[in-house]
Amino acid sequence: MIHISSELPSDWLSLVDSYNTENIKNNTERIIAIYTKKFILDKKETIIGARYVQVFLENVLNNNYDNLYPDFINIPDFVIEEAFSEIKGNIGLRFCEIYDSRIAELLAFQEVLKIEGFKAIQKQRENGSSDFFVKKYCLEYEVEVKFKMADQSFHDAITHLIMGYSMLSYAHSLVGKKVIVKIKLPANEINDKNKKRVYAKVENWCKSSLDNYSDDDLDIFIKDGNDNILKIECSDNARRGIIPKSTEVQMILKAHMQKIQKQFQKRKPKRSIGIIIWSTPWNYNNKDHSVEIEENIKNGIQDGLNDIGFVCDRLYVYSTGLKKSLMFKQKNSSHSE
Repeated sequence: MIHISSELPSDWLSLVDSYNTENIKNNTERIIAIYTKKFILDKKETIIGARYVQVFLENVLNNNYDNLYPDFINIPDFVIEEAFSEIKGNIGLRFCEIYDSRIAELLAFQEVLKIEGFKAIQKQRENGSSDFFVKKYCLEYEVEVKFKMADQSFHDAITHLIMGYSMLSYAHSLVGKKVIVKIKLPANEINDKNKKRVYAKVENWCKSSLDNYSDDDLDIFIKDGNDNILKIECSDNARRGIIPKSTEVQMILKAHMQKIQKQFQKRKPKRSIGIIIWSTPWNYNNKDHSVEIEENIKNGIQDGLNDIGFVCDRLYVYSTGLKKSLMFKQKNSSHSE
């Protein structure tokens, strides 16, 4: 990934504190910025690996109050507040994962609101209740969103961590370099414990001499590059490969589909929409296999839906090729959108 990184001043937290979010005209962007500012002041550099935190800091540096988050158009305040209120005392990798999942869930919910006739409604949420509630004309729907970040997509987190630290004065010397990171763990050994360990090692490296580094988990090499950019190449060795099998897709998503199914069965809503946003574990940038890859993913998703008695209404494929947003509802329902 090629990254142009701005350098934060030594008093960057004071700069964040003085950034007046009330000057942001777009209401959705303002609410997201208010929460992000609070997270930064509370957790400081421990969360600088979150991409939207970095976007916020770039806007603070440029004293910009317009078009902060162009992906967001119009989401009601209470929806954003409920999403971010679930982020508690987490820092580091765990914060970044939860924060990114909330961003992805809000973007997915925004897709629902784009469907003609749907409007968000505010209802008192209780333990076990749905993530969102919408109304189409006089009919109410419950919306449940599950975000799945594949363990083998860990490279994105490492890349963004290095990008974030390159904004701080003691690691800004990374700009103008090429950073090559090789994660040595095989795909079947990537789990929460190992990710946390490797993430902490890269974080400590960002705070140290920034020299070449090697141990049992990873190698980091520094090479000369362009004066104005930071180029990061994070190894894809830990991914599952290039072409996913339909059975693999079905196996991975089945548990998440079943969670949504059980929640709907317990609450027994008259009308429901389930959404899964999934960062997949394959490196499928190979254009020669793009058609086969997409077909295998879609077939695996469809098989998983058939297993639990759901029908797919929409499958969104994001331009990055990494995230799939799946919207589905119960099969044979007498209610339709």
